[in-house]
Amino acid sequence: MPSARARGTTVTRLSTVVVMAADGVTRPSPKEYLAYGVAADLGTGYPCAVDGAHLAGVLAARSRGDAHRLPRPDGGRLVVVGAGLAGLELASDAHDLGYRVTVVEAERTVLPGLVSPATAAFLVDRHAARGVPVLTGTVVTRVVGADGRVVGVETDAGGVVEADLVAFTCGPRAAHARPSVRRPTPWLWSRQAGHRLQLAGRTAHPDVTVLRGDPTVGPFSRFCFRDGLLTGVESVDHDTVHRAARHLLAARHDVTMDDLVTTGFDPGDLGGHGRFTSPAWTSPRPGTR
Repeated sequence: MPSARARGTTVTRLSTVVVMAADGVTRPSPKEYLAYGVAADLGTGYPCAVDGAHLAGVLAARSRGDAHRLPRPDGGRLVVVGAGLAGLELASDAHDLGYRVTVVEAERTVLPGLVSPATAAFLVDRHAARGVPVLTGTVVTRVVGADGRVVGVETDAGGVVEADLVAFTCGPRAAHARPSVRRPTPWLWSRQAGHRLQLAGRTAHPDVTVLRGDPTVGPFSRFCFRDGLLTGVESVDHDTVHRAARHLLAARHDVTMDDLVTTGFDPGDLGGHGRFTSPAWTSPRPGTR
C-alpha cells in the first residue's frame, strides 16, 4: 500500500471500501485503503463490519460537500447510513441535486445526543415532507449487491432498501457542524431540509422545554431547561434569538424559566437586567426577529 500522511486522524481499522476522497475522486480498492480526512468513529461498526461494504457504489462520505462529488443522479437512489449532522446534510443536498434519498439510522432519533426529542421529530418531519424518509431505529445488516455493484441495503427489520449508491456517514456527526472553539458556550449551525438549525448550549436531554414561535408556520426557538436552569436554545430560522441566546449563555448566569417568562422568552430583553448585564452582551437589532 502506498504510504501517505494524515493529520489529526487515528486509523483504528482498515477495510475494503470505496472511498470518496478530498479531491472529489471516488476510488474503488481491491485491497485495503486509507480514507483521508474521514474522522469516522469505527466503533459504530460502519462500514467495516457490514458485509458487502466492498461493493462498487459504497461510499464513505464525511461532509455535506460530498453530495456535489457524487455521480450525476439521473434519478438514482441513494441510501445515507447515519442521521447525524453529516448524514442529514448530505441527504438534504443530494435530494436537491435530484437523488431519491432514504436515510437509515440505528438510533431511535436523529442527531442523537445533540438535540431535544421535539426538535429531532421536527427534522424528521421536514425531511419526510421533502420526500426523504428517515428510518430511525433501523440497523443496516448487509449491503446487497449484484454483479459486483450495490443494489440495496438489508436492515434488521428484514427488508431491503433499494439503492444505486450507499453513503456511510456514521461517526463524524458533530465534526461537520460549524462549531465555535473560541467561546465558552458550545454552538453550531446546520442546514437541514431547507431550514437553518442553530444550537446554543446543551439541548439534548432537557427536563422541560418551552417553545417560542410556531414550527408549522415559521421561525421558532426551543428553550431547554434542566433542574430549573436554562442549558441551551435550539433555533430554526430564528437567527436573532440564537445570537441573543449565545451571548446570554456565554455570560455564565443561572437563567431560570421565571427570568425568561418576564421577557416573553426573548433572551435579548435580559441584556439590560441587572445580574444579566455582561460585556459580551450584544442586543438584537431593532426590528429583527
